[in-house]
Amino acid sequence: LKKLSQIEYIKGIKVESEKANGLTAISYECTEKGITELKNIVIHSLTNAREHDRKFDLALSVSQILDKEEVIQCLTSRISRLESEKQE
Repeated sequence: LKKLSQIEYIKGIKVESEKANGLTAISYECTEKGITELKNIVIHSLTNAREHDRKFDLALSVSQILDKEEVIQCLTSRISRLESEKQE
C-alpha cells in the first residue's frame, strides 16, 4: 500500500472507526492515475498473456473495468494472435 500510495495509484483517507478503539484508520481508494494503469494492465493481459498464465485469468476477472467494446477488441486481437501462432 505504501508503494502504491507513493506512485499515486491509490490515496489514503483517514477515517475514525469504532472497531479501532478510537484510533484513526486509513481507507484506500484508487486515483485516476491508478485506474488508468489498471485498465492498461487489463488490456495488455487480455490481449497478450500466454496460455495458462494467471495474468489472463486475473484480467478476465476484473474486465468489467473496461467498456464492453474494449473487452471485445482485446479478445478479438487475442484470437487473431493465437490463430497466427497455430498456423506457424
